[in-house]
Amino acid sequence: MREWNITGTELTELLGPVVYVLSRNDVIIYVGMSRYGVSRALSSGHHAIGDEIRSTDSLRFIFCPTGDSAELLEAKLILQYRPSLNKMTDGLLRKIKRGAQ
Repeated sequence: MREWNITGTELTELLGPVVYVLSRNDVIIYVGMSRYGVSRALSSGHHAIGDEIRSTDSLRFIFCPTGDSAELLEAKLILQYRPSLNKMTDGLLRKIKRGAQ
């Protein structure tokens, strides 16, 4: 049995804006974001990674101060790493242009 003790500060971060990065064999295969914490990434019904998680995968969380900053970071990471489970869209470029203003 494992037990985690989470402080109030950590709980606030877990419930706030976050970018999540799924890696397999040290290769980034998906980047996502949520304005409402880690629950989206951990959902078994996630549209891209719900059925894709393997025991050797790692899921990294980057906590962001605002939803807009999370959205911008997500777009930049997708453009940088081109993860296989992400779809490239014109919306990514719009997010980056909007964030640069």
